Amino acid sequence: MADNVNRYLELILKCIPKGSTRARNLRDVAMMANVSERQTQEYIRQLREDGCPIVSMSSGGYFIPDENDPTDIAEAERYMSMMRGQAMERLQTVKAIEHWLEKNRKPVQMNMDAYIRKG
Repeated sequence: MADNVNRYLELILKCIPKGSTRARNLRDVAMMANVSERQTQEYIRQLREDGCPIVSMSSGGYFIPDENDPTDIAEAERYMSMMRGQAMERLQTVKAIEHWLEKNRKPVQMNMDAYIRKG
C-alpha cells in the first residue's frame, strides 16, 4: 500500500510543472495522474508536508516556483501570506471556542445508579 501511495506521490509531482507560467489546474493534474481531484488534493497536501514547495495560484493552477523567476518568487510570497492568514484565522476560531468552553463547560456528573447493584 505504501509503495502504491509513493508511486502516486511521484506521479503527481511529475504532473506539477516548474514555473508559474506553466501552472496546471487541479482537474488536469488529476486527469494526468488518473486519480480523483479529491485524491490529488490529498497527495498535494502530503507532498507539501514532505517539504515540496507546491504553490497554488488564485486562478487554481499548481506549480513549483522557479527560484530564478521574480514572478514565481512573488507568487510564492503571496501564497505564503495567504496561507499564514488562513492559519491565523483558524487559530483565532480555536481560541474563541476554547474560551467559550472554559466559561461554559459544566462538570460531568455520572449517574452511578445503573452501575450499583441493589439489594
